[in-house]
Amino acid sequence: MTFTIDMPETLGGSTMLDVAGKFHVVIRDVEENPLIGQNPFRGFCAEIEVIAPREHAEKTAKIKFGNPDLSHKDKGEFAKAKQASFAIATGVVDLSKLGQSVDADLSAAIGQHVLIEIEQVPWKDDPTKHSPNLRYANVFHVDDPRAKEYPRDDAVLKLVGVKRQPPEYFAPLMKKKQVTAAATATDDDFAGL
Repeated sequence: MTFTIDMPETLGGSTMLDVAGKFHVVIRDVEENPLIGQNPFRGFCAEIEVIAPREHAEKTAKIKFGNPDLSHKDKGEFAKAKQASFAIATGVVDLSKLGQSVDADLSAAIGQHVLIEIEQVPWKDDPTKHSPNLRYANVFHVDDPRAKEYPRDDAVLKLVGVKRQPPEYFAPLMKKKQVTAAATATDDDFAGL
């Protein structure tokens, strides 16, 4: 008995991103409420392709962004942060919408360049295997000052015409420094005590 096999020109290696790290990626696809195996996933998945660092260029991964679970001990805040970070980094949602419930067209994220931190998480049923996962909510717009140490390929960004943002655009996302009374007090404030 014979079986016909269409043979490729080369066998090549895996294109799956199999290392942890910080990357400049492009969003190749976004799927809402996909099936993971045979199970429905509540949320969305983004397919990413690495641009930088160059030694991992063209590696791909699917990153899951689950819907908030209000029964979770954090009341869904972690999931909200992940989804919001993705939406802001890709420009799907403007920063002026912070604190609001918004309807977003996730397909608008396709083709956008972002900076992302990936960790490799062991499978529950086979800890020798790993899957790429977003580390906390570490997905950033390419100009976000919070991600200044992330690799990026500025030549590619210029070539594809990525919409750039000035540092002040990200001010609502920056941690506010707490000023204590002791830090602002002078000796004159305590004179006569």
